[in-house]
Amino acid sequence: MKRKIIYLALALLLIVFLSCSKTETPSTPSPSAPVVSDIVHWTQVTVTTPFTAADWNTALVYNNKMWLIGGRNSSGNTIAEVWSSTNGADWTLVTGNAAFGPRFRHSSVVYNNKMWVIGGTPLDGYSADCLNDVWYSTNGADWILATGNAEFSPRYSFSTFNFNNKMWVIGGVDSSHSMYNDVWSSSDGVTWTQVTSSAPFSGRNNYSGLVFNGYMWVLAGYDGYSNTTYNGCSYDGEANDVWRSSNGVDWELVTGNAGFSPRTAQTSFVVDGKIFIGMGYDDCVSSNLNDDLWYSSDGKFWTLVTWNLTGTPRMRAKALVYNGKVWLLGGSTCANPCPTSEVWYAD
Repeated sequence: MKRKIIYLALALLLIVFLSCSKTETPSTPSPSAPVVSDIVHWTQVTVTTPFTAADWNTALVYNNKMWLIGGRNSSGNTIAEVWSSTNGADWTLVTGNAAFGPRFRHSSVVYNNKMWVIGGTPLDGYSADCLNDVWYSTNGADWILATGNAEFSPRYSFSTFNFNNKMWVIGGVDSSHSMYNDVWSSSDGVTWTQVTSSAPFSGRNNYSGLVFNGYMWVLAGYDGYSNTTYNGCSYDGEANDVWRSSNGVDWELVTGNAGFSPRTAQTSFVVDGKIFIGMGYDDCVSSNLNDDLWYSSDGKFWTLVTWNLTGTPRMRAKALVYNGKVWLLGGSTCANPCPTSEVWYAD
């Protein structure tokens, strides 16, 4: 009996030892998703066939290609060009005269296996008429008008989301400088339903609109009247608040004063289970442009990745996650039209 008790005690000790010494294999990110440590290091691409240097264009990933649509060139003229690339170095002009016409400050999204172009303005200058038309294409060359007069009012500098099997249009500004905080949705691009006329965040334009962790997110941007203080400097109109919603009606203020400085016309993307935001126009830095990059896993607490992403501060640059890399496309290196056709990546 005593021997059996000893054997039982030894067996229990062995079980305890094995359970305590067990090690868990850390999860490994997918090779197609860069991780934060990689995103510190950016490489400039030697572009052999460049796209037209333009700002206030839109960028998409569709059918295993990167796409750039519309924008304003270095002469201040709006364009109706559509470019595509599979490697970031060689860009193909798919059409130089898309049916939606020259425009910039529009919005684009991939939805229902199509590329969509929505709203914007055809002419440079704040007094220009803006648009509320909706176009789509499956090849970038042929564009079909879904509606020339959507239910939402004409606007520019807003974001469009693909979320919960619908397209969503949120915020923006019109030709009279009125800032919007309304929310609209559509399942077909033809008929649009107003979800709310006044979300709790301030009306704004040039904000970051993202889908992340089952929410639509609205970050930063320009509302014209926010008086935010950051590191002792007062900002006039730029914001650094962060909002999210799972239905477009109910919005949660995640933080009213994020770790990054107030800004507008910034760059943002989602990768590695985190939101990234950086660059953009900033009242309180040299040349009024940033070259930084920040990330957050919850939208509330933010960590600096780098103050010096490319060496040239810029605004209105586009970011895409494609083929295992984060790509940074173009942007403007001054507040006036100073567009660049630079391409950078992090992997």
